[in-house]
Amino acid sequence: MCKKLKKSNPFNFKVLASIFLLLTTQATLGPMAKAEEAAVQNNNVVSVDSARTNIEAMFRYLAAEIAGQRGELGISARLFYDLAQATRDPHLAERAAKIALFSQIPGIALEATKLWVELNPA
Repeated sequence: MCKKLKKSNPFNFKVLASIFLLLTTQATLGPMAKAEEAAVQNNNVVSVDSARTNIEAMFRYLAAEIAGQRGELGISARLFYDLAQATRDPHLAERAAKIALFSQIPGIALEATKLWVELNPA
């Protein structure tokens, strides 16, 4: 009644897995190595510090957006203002000023508006 399943040879699986890993590693590392080599030749190497700064700025931007969506407009305005100061981006200063004005936080609204005018005088 009960049929025994035939055990497959584990050697075949290991060989196939090794070949698969070798091929996929070569396929993914080849273009990456070429891109790194071209970047070094063109002096377009991104430092670890600038990458870390970009990640931190993206995190703060997302935190500000989520705070605003959850109704925490004071936190959102403060985060956008701090981010605008750090990045010197007039669009972020504008967003901070508008959120602060909407949420009736005069201190942040005034500072964000000053920063906005400073960064984008036109």
